Amino acid sequence: MGFEDARKAQRKTTKYLRKQNKQLKKQVNQQQEKLGSMTGQSPAEATQSYSKDFYNTISNIGKQYSEQLSNYNPNLLASESAKRFAGALSSSMNDYTTRLNQASQAGSARLYAALSAPISKFQQIANDPAFNNLLDSTYMAYATNPPTVRSDVESMKSLYTYNV
Repeated sequence: MGFEDARKAQRKTTKYLRKQNKQLKKQVNQQQEKLGSMTGQSPAEATQSYSKDFYNTISNIGKQYSEQLSNYNPNLLASESAKRFAGALSSSMNDYTTRLNQASQAGSARLYAALSAPISKFQQIANDPAFNNLLDSTYMAYATNPPTVRSDVESMKSLYTYNV
């Protein structure tokens, strides 16, 4: 396929697309005519008219309901059911607070007991003569009045003299 063949195919495609474009424009114009015959106006005029009507209606509805909302007073807070609900909510809150305080106090007590347990054990060990020589009477007796140790070197001479 050469350059000329490609050029012919391009012209043929362009011609076909132009023909299709004309047909689609004709269909659009026919649809717009049908729409215009239904409303008695052109589509642009009908759209402007509908838009104007829509915004007028929305504006009126907005004014009406904003006035109703601003003047609305359901008096719900003074009703018996609201008072019962507030009472139930208050008692539930008090119950929750009481239980939370009890749980936190119990937790604090357990934590304090766990932290203070080693201190009492160390105090017990410090006051036990088995671990503290200052409290051991035998040890203190030797410490205050140590026995005299005498060494007789001559009697031990045989232990360190060798037969050479």
